[in-house]
Amino acid sequence: MGLSTSSGLRVGRGSPGPRNLISDVPGVTVGHVTIRDGAGVNTGVTAVLPHQGDLFRDKVLAASAVINGFGKTAGLIQVEELGTIETPIVLTNTLSVGTAYTALVKYAMARNPDIGRTTGTVNPLVCECNDGSLNDIRGLHVTEEHVLEAIASAKADFAEGSVGGGTGMSCLGFKGGIGSASRVAVLDGRAYTVGALVMSNFGGPGRLMIDGRQVGRELQAKLAQEQDKGSIIMLLATDVPLSERQLKRLCRRAGAGLARTGSYYGNGSGDIAIAFTTANRVPQGGERVFLDLRMLSDERIDPVLDLSAEAVEEAIVSSLYHAETITGRDGRVRRGLREFLCRGARRAPLHSSRSRSAPPLPREALTAGAGDVPQGDAPHLLLAARLDAVEVGLQGALDAHAHAALRVGVGVQVEQGLAALHGPVDVQQRDLPDVPGEGRPRPALGAAQQARLPEPAHHLPHAGGVGVDACGDGGAGEVRVRLEVDEEEQVHRVAEPR
Repeated sequence: MGLSTSSGLRVGRGSPGPRNLISDVPGVTVGHVTIRDGAGVNTGVTAVLPHQGDLFRDKVLAASAVINGFGKTAGLIQVEELGTIETPIVLTNTLSVGTAYTALVKYAMARNPDIGRTTGTVNPLVCECNDGSLNDIRGLHVTEEHVLEAIASAKADFAEGSVGGGTGMSCLGFKGGIGSASRVAVLDGRAYTVGALVMSNFGGPGRLMIDGRQVGRELQAKLAQEQDKGSIIMLLATDVPLSERQLKRLCRRAGAGLARTGSYYGNGSGDIAIAFTTANRVPQGGERVFLDLRMLSDERIDPVLDLSAEAVEEAIVSSLYHAETITGRDGRVRRGLREFLCRGARRAPLHSSRSRSAPPLPREALTAGAGDVPQGDAPHLLLAARLDAVEVGLQGALDAHAHAALRVGVGVQVEQGLAALHGPVDVQQRDLPDVPGEGRPRPALGAAQQARLPEPAHHLPHAGGVGVDACGDGGAGEVRVRLEVDEEEQVHRVAEPR
């Protein structure tokens, strides 16, 4: 999960783990319970388990940072003082913190009969965001059973978006929710993982940034500006041996990832970061006088700090990308990011480097016969196909210095109501007339595809060597087509409608 290559979105330069989830840190699992009634109830619970043992008996070293304190997380005081976490971490809505707290107390007591009798009490850790815009928050729909069910359902593979505690959340003018990502760091010849999980509920429209690009400004230019308010919970997990002090440094870097997506930590936002390491454990009780703990040299910590910020940044974008449009309380509608992207309002490659900003792609670029091709130095390839009686215009722009065998992925809007195109399309190279004014051959399609060439469409900008899929994962009313372009042979083939 996280942002897959098929999303057309990329954040940063780091390498993700195999799942691109916080659960790439060995032992970490996540469970959700989603509560929806199709109308005003849109809420839930997300539980994060740092390891699979008894957390009260075998605590993980941890730290926290309050980046902006308009929040009501329970349990942070003891995390700050003792530097440990001893229960699953629960994420839910603001008015359900008390319910979740009680559920965690009962969960811990059921496994440890000595709690409150022969040993100390337990410190539940419950994080919250206010989902009252889309959820009937006054209805107190989260129960203790929901919390226990989320814990029991925790696993390494889990959903993102409008699920669990993120069901009713909104973020940067889009539908928010749960997002996750991971990064791999090589230290002393060994691979370690930093994973992030967020519950995003902050910011107003027009501010979203993806990898340094002002995407919100492009997609939401006509929406009224709002204050940066709401909240975000940012969890960081790692198997790098770190001290509590070093974990707090990771928490502060979560703020860097948050800022990169468009937040300025507004007055009304509760921005909380919590980090833990599975490499250092603290046993319950004081039987041992000294504990053996390992920590990374501060002189070698920079890669971990860098990748922590990057994992949080991608987790936030992933929470928006995976969240679907929902109708909430009082008929309020919050639309998912993918819906904006698929409309093609202004779409160019979103994984261009921060130092190179690509121009926006007009909506007309997603339809055949949309107008003239903008003039430029790069050669263009124009391709049109009639597939199942649906005319689709595709155009890729080759950078003058593109590598051979360049891949350009293009998402294309098709006729409303079309669910999918069936069967592969294989187009072979033909001898073709030159494209007027371009100085390069115009590619054509085989007769079996009933090909025709429309008027030129706007070009799809190409930046950084790779193009994008403009319409996400493909679904009703859209189709993904992958264009494989070879700079010498012009067009190799078109394939993969689905």
